[in-house]
Amino acid sequence: MFLKKYFNRTLLRIFEILSGLLLKIPLLGPFFSFSYSSHKRAFGKGFFIWLISTVPIFASLSFHPVPEGEITKIGDSFFSSLNSAFSVSEIFLYVAAYLSAPLLLGVFRYFEQEGEGARRRGVFRGYGLVWIAALLLLIATAMAYSHAKSGEAGFSITYFYVFVSGNGLYFYFLAIYLWYLTLLDNEGPARSNYGDIKSLGEKRAVDGLEGRIE
Repeated sequence: MFLKKYFNRTLLRIFEILSGLLLKIPLLGPFFSFSYSSHKRAFGKGFFIWLISTVPIFASLSFHPVPEGEITKIGDSFFSSLNSAFSVSEIFLYVAAYLSAPLLLGVFRYFEQEGEGARRRGVFRGYGLVWIAALLLLIATAMAYSHAKSGEAGFSITYFYVFVSGNGLYFYFLAIYLWYLTLLDNEGPARSNYGDIKSLGEKRAVDGLEGRIE
Protein backbone atom coordinates (compact mmCIF):
# COMPACT_ATOMS: atom_id res chain seq x y z
CA MET A 1 0.00 0.00 0.00
CA PHE A 2 2.82 2.37 0.94
CA LEU A 3 4.75 1.52 -2.23
CA LYS A 4 1.66 2.17 -4.36
CA LYS A 5 1.13 5.63 -2.82
CA TYR A 6 4.84 6.43 -3.21
CA PHE A 7 4.77 5.28 -6.84
CA ASN A 8 1.69 7.43 -7.60
CA ARG A 9 3.21 10.46 -5.93
CA THR A 10 6.43 9.95 -7.88
CA LEU A 11 4.57 9.74 -11.19
CA LEU A 12 2.57 12.85 -10.29
CA ARG A 13 5.75 14.72 -9.42
CA ILE A 14 7.41 13.68 -12.68
CA PHE A 15 4.33 14.79 -14.60
CA GLU A 16 4.37 18.17 -12.84
CA ILE A 17 8.06 18.66 -13.67
CA LEU A 18 7.54 17.73 -17.32
CA SER A 19 4.49 19.99 -17.54
CA GLY A 20 6.47 22.86 -16.09
CA LEU A 21 9.26 22.33 -18.62
CA LEU A 22 6.86 22.07 -21.54
CA LEU A 23 5.12 25.29 -20.51
CA LYS A 24 8.43 27.15 -20.86
CA ILE A 25 9.00 26.11 -24.50
CA PRO A 26 8.32 29.12 -26.79
CA LEU A 27 5.22 28.71 -28.98
CA LEU A 28 4.67 25.15 -27.69
CA GLY A 29 4.04 26.14 -24.08
CA PRO A 30 0.52 27.49 -24.72
CA PHE A 31 -0.48 24.17 -26.27
CA PHE A 32 0.29 22.27 -23.06
CA SER A 33 -1.23 24.91 -20.77
CA PHE A 34 -4.82 23.97 -21.65
CA SER A 35 -6.76 21.09 -20.19
CA TYR A 36 -7.69 17.92 -22.02
CA SER A 37 -11.36 18.93 -22.15
CA SER A 38 -10.43 22.22 -23.82
CA HIS A 39 -8.38 20.36 -26.42
CA LYS A 40 -11.22 17.93 -27.02
CA ARG A 41 -13.75 20.67 -27.73
CA ALA A 42 -11.35 22.88 -29.71
CA PHE A 43 -10.11 19.98 -31.86
CA GLY A 44 -13.66 18.99 -32.81
CA LYS A 45 -14.55 22.52 -33.89
CA GLY A 46 -11.19 23.15 -35.54
CA PHE A 47 -11.19 19.93 -37.52
CA PHE A 48 -14.69 20.59 -38.86
CA ILE A 49 -13.81 24.16 -39.91
CA TRP A 50 -10.53 23.01 -41.49
CA LEU A 51 -12.31 20.20 -43.37
CA ILE A 52 -14.97 22.53 -44.77
CA SER A 53 -12.41 25.15 -45.84
CA THR A 54 -10.23 22.50 -47.51
CA VAL A 55 -13.04 20.94 -49.57
CA PRO A 56 -11.97 22.83 -52.76
CA ILE A 57 -8.47 21.37 -52.44
CA PHE A 58 -9.80 17.84 -51.99
CA ALA A 59 -12.14 18.33 -54.95
CA SER A 60 -9.26 19.54 -57.11
CA LEU A 61 -7.19 16.52 -56.15
CA SER A 62 -10.07 14.11 -56.78
CA PHE A 63 -10.59 15.33 -60.34
CA HIS A 64 -6.89 15.64 -61.08
CA PRO A 65 -5.94 13.32 -63.99
CA VAL A 66 -3.89 10.27 -63.06
CA PRO A 67 -0.56 10.19 -64.94
CA GLU A 68 -0.35 7.55 -67.66
CA GLY A 69 1.05 4.27 -66.45
CA GLU A 70 0.29 4.98 -62.78
CA ILE A 71 -3.29 3.70 -62.61
CA THR A 72 -2.22 0.97 -60.17
CA LYS A 73 -0.48 3.55 -57.97
CA ILE A 74 -3.43 5.81 -57.29
CA GLY A 75 -2.37 6.50 -53.70
CA ASP A 76 1.15 7.59 -54.64
CA SER A 77 -0.12 9.59 -57.60
CA PHE A 78 -2.76 11.30 -55.42
CA PHE A 79 -0.20 12.65 -52.99
CA SER A 80 2.29 13.51 -55.73
CA SER A 81 -0.39 15.74 -57.29
CA LEU A 82 -0.78 17.74 -54.10
CA ASN A 83 1.74 20.42 -55.11
CA SER A 84 0.02 21.05 -58.44
CA ALA A 85 -3.46 21.16 -56.91
CA PHE A 86 -2.42 23.22 -53.88
CA SER A 87 -0.26 25.94 -55.39
CA VAL A 88 2.02 28.21 -53.41
CA SER A 89 -0.26 31.20 -54.05
CA GLU A 90 -3.25 29.31 -52.64
CA ILE A 91 -1.20 28.27 -49.62
CA PHE A 92 -0.39 31.92 -48.93
CA LEU A 93 -4.09 32.82 -49.03
CA TYR A 94 -4.96 30.07 -46.57
CA VAL A 95 -2.12 31.19 -44.30
CA ALA A 96 -3.46 34.75 -44.24
CA ALA A 97 -6.98 33.51 -43.48
CA TYR A 98 -5.86 31.38 -40.52
CA LEU A 99 -3.61 34.09 -39.09
CA SER A 100 -6.42 36.62 -38.75
CA ALA A 101 -7.69 34.91 -35.57
CA PRO A 102 -4.45 34.94 -33.54
CA LEU A 103 -3.68 38.50 -34.64
CA LEU A 104 -7.08 39.81 -33.53
CA LEU A 105 -7.47 37.75 -30.35
CA GLY A 106 -5.80 40.39 -28.18
CA VAL A 107 -7.98 43.12 -29.65
CA PHE A 108 -11.16 41.14 -28.99
CA ARG A 109 -10.09 40.38 -25.43
CA TYR A 110 -9.36 44.06 -24.79
CA PHE A 111 -12.82 45.20 -25.85
CA GLU A 112 -14.60 42.16 -24.44
CA GLN A 113 -16.56 43.14 -21.35
CA GLU A 114 -19.68 41.54 -19.92
CA GLY A 115 -20.90 44.61 -18.05
CA GLU A 116 -19.85 47.93 -16.63
CA GLY A 117 -16.91 47.47 -14.27
CA ALA A 118 -16.55 43.76 -15.15
CA ARG A 119 -13.07 42.28 -15.21
CA ARG A 120 -11.79 41.61 -18.71
CA ARG A 121 -10.52 38.13 -19.42
CA GLY A 122 -6.87 37.99 -20.39
CA VAL A 123 -5.20 35.92 -23.07
CA PHE A 124 -3.15 32.78 -22.54
CA ARG A 125 0.46 33.01 -21.39
CA GLY A 126 2.85 33.25 -24.33
CA TYR A 127 0.35 35.04 -26.57
CA GLY A 128 2.81 37.88 -27.21
CA LEU A 129 5.25 35.55 -28.96
CA VAL A 130 2.39 33.89 -30.83
CA TRP A 131 1.22 37.31 -32.04
CA ILE A 132 4.73 38.27 -33.22
CA ALA A 133 5.13 34.93 -35.05
CA ALA A 134 1.74 35.36 -36.73
CA LEU A 135 2.59 38.92 -37.80
CA LEU A 136 5.98 37.96 -39.27
CA LEU A 137 4.44 34.98 -41.04
CA LEU A 138 1.69 37.15 -42.49
CA ILE A 139 4.16 39.77 -43.75
CA ALA A 140 6.43 37.15 -45.33
CA THR A 141 3.63 35.30 -47.11
CA ALA A 142 1.94 38.54 -48.20
CA MET A 143 5.16 39.81 -49.79
CA ALA A 144 5.77 36.48 -51.53
CA TYR A 145 2.16 36.31 -52.74
CA SER A 146 2.17 39.86 -54.14
CA HIS A 147 5.40 39.33 -56.04
CA ALA A 148 4.29 35.90 -57.27
CA LYS A 149 1.13 37.43 -58.73
CA SER A 150 2.99 40.39 -60.24
CA GLY A 151 5.13 38.02 -62.29
CA GLU A 152 8.47 39.65 -61.52
CA ALA A 153 11.09 37.24 -62.83
CA GLY A 154 13.87 38.74 -60.75
CA PHE A 155 12.08 38.24 -57.45
CA SER A 156 11.38 34.55 -58.10
CA ILE A 157 15.09 33.73 -57.92
CA THR A 158 15.81 35.58 -54.68
CA TYR A 159 16.69 33.72 -51.51
CA PHE A 160 13.62 35.15 -49.78
CA TYR A 161 11.11 33.86 -52.33
CA VAL A 162 12.82 30.48 -52.68
CA PHE A 163 12.78 30.04 -48.91
CA VAL A 164 9.15 31.13 -48.42
CA SER A 165 7.76 29.23 -51.41
CA GLY A 166 9.81 26.13 -50.62
CA ASN A 167 8.48 26.04 -47.07
CA GLY A 168 4.91 27.01 -47.94
CA LEU A 169 3.35 23.85 -46.50
CA TYR A 170 5.29 24.27 -43.24
CA PHE A 171 4.01 27.84 -42.97
CA TYR A 172 0.51 26.53 -43.67
CA PHE A 173 0.63 24.05 -40.79
CA LEU A 174 2.21 26.65 -38.51
CA ALA A 175 -0.67 29.03 -39.29
CA ILE A 176 -3.17 26.27 -38.47
CA TYR A 177 -1.39 25.65 -35.16
CA LEU A 178 -1.49 29.33 -34.20
CA TRP A 179 -5.15 29.45 -35.17
CA TYR A 180 -5.82 26.35 -33.07
CA LEU A 181 -4.40 28.12 -30.01
CA THR A 182 -7.08 30.79 -30.37
CA LEU A 183 -9.73 28.07 -30.45
CA LEU A 184 -8.30 26.70 -27.21
CA ASP A 185 -8.39 30.15 -25.63
CA ASN A 186 -12.06 30.49 -26.54
CA GLU A 187 -12.83 27.24 -24.73
CA GLY A 188 -11.65 28.59 -21.39
CA PRO A 189 -8.65 30.04 -19.53
CA ALA A 190 -5.39 28.14 -19.70
CA ARG A 191 -4.17 26.37 -16.59
CA SER A 192 -1.25 28.83 -16.47
CA ASN A 193 -3.63 31.80 -16.26
CA TYR A 194 -3.72 31.71 -12.48
CA GLY A 195 -5.34 35.14 -12.28
CA ASP A 196 -8.40 34.07 -14.25
CA ILE A 197 -8.73 30.74 -12.46
CA LYS A 198 -8.28 32.31 -9.04
CA SER A 199 -10.89 34.98 -9.78
CA LEU A 200 -13.32 32.35 -11.01
CA GLY A 201 -12.80 30.29 -7.86
CA GLU A 202 -13.28 33.31 -5.62
CA LYS A 203 -16.50 34.25 -7.44
CA ARG A 204 -17.90 30.73 -7.03
CA ALA A 205 -17.01 30.76 -3.33
CA VAL A 206 -18.73 34.11 -2.79
CA ASP A 207 -21.80 32.98 -4.71
CA GLY A 208 -21.99 29.81 -2.65
CA LEU A 209 -21.67 31.74 0.61
CA GLU A 210 -24.38 34.18 -0.41
CA GLY A 211 -26.65 31.28 -1.28
CA ARG A 212 -26.18 29.74 2.16
CA ILE A 213 -26.86 33.03 3.93
CA GLU A 214 -30.07 33.51 1.97
